[in-house]
Amino acid sequence: MNNRLIKIFFGIAVGCYMLLVCINNITDYGANFQFVSKVTGMEDIFSREKNGWRAVDSRGLQNLFYLLIIAWELLITVLVVLGVVRMLRALKAQAA
Repeated sequence: MNNRLIKIFFGIAVGCYMLLVCINNITDYGANFQFVSKVTGMEDIFSREKNGWRAVDSRGLQNLFYLLIIAWELLITVLVVLGVVRMLRALKAQAA
């Protein structure tokens, strides 16, 4: 029983954390998008002429990439919450 409760509380903690991450990325889109833009644009590399061919400079693609990140985080949040709900339903069930 204790192992099940620990798993449930851990799932709740992960779900709450991921929900906060999603809320932060949605509500503070501009500031977080700047970070994604710097990373995808590879602005901080030393040899841009050598490795810069991989950089994504298109704002549209950067926005799409950031929206995919947010969607991925939301999917993780939903799946973790669904897992916690299933664990709560099976809390009193037999171990087998």
